[in-house]
Amino acid sequence: MESVIDSKIIDPTTNLDYVYLGLNQDGYRLYKLTLQSNYSAVQYSRANRLIEDYLQRSFNTPSRPYTNIILFCSNMFVFLPPQSSSLQNISALIMANTASRTNYICYVSTLSEHRRHGLGTQLLNEMIKESRRTVDEVSLHVNTVNTDAIPLYLKCGFRCDQYLQNYYFGDNTYPTKDAYYMTLKTLNIKNVTEVCKQENAVQIPTQEEANHKQRCPMNNAG
Repeated sequence: MESVIDSKIIDPTTNLDYVYLGLNQDGYRLYKLTLQSNYSAVQYSRANRLIEDYLQRSFNTPSRPYTNIILFCSNMFVFLPPQSSSLQNISALIMANTASRTNYICYVSTLSEHRRHGLGTQLLNEMIKESRRTVDEVSLHVNTVNTDAIPLYLKCGFRCDQYLQNYYFGDNTYPTKDAYYMTLKTLNIKNVTEVCKQENAVQIPTQEEANHKQRCPMNNAG
């Protein structure tokens, strides 16, 4: 694959369609990825393996399989560094599953060497902007002690709907396996370009906020 500099290009080795969204973040370029429907088994296997390798590196889980991840979480945005050439150069990634008027965020991560550039925040913003046009809600799970992610999700307008004990069974990334299930209603977005950047970009009605706090006390932290 040649250097990804055009507004749209299809990588023949993976049959992934790269669409440049015109955004540069500290030199990183934002793309939407779509797996074309006429992919071969070889192309699919390569695309999935490259995404799986990225997730293993970004989450430091080298032995964890992410089987058929691009099939189940096919809504993808990535940041690629300048003069990047393939999925092997992903700097940051967000993946979601779109179903039943909900965009469920499967994974959002940035490689350690590319952090502190606001890439994760911008990826969330981009996914939420797209969601506002197409679905009623954005949702995700997060470990209850993931203190890096939770404040950002709260700032983006997510609120906890459920506290789930032992949700991450078999995952030893954190000392607890408990999770929060968090949702963001797209109807509450008032300034879509500032979501995740300005807290007042999402305005949650008073009664709705009270309901969240009753269901899940962690919302009091917001």
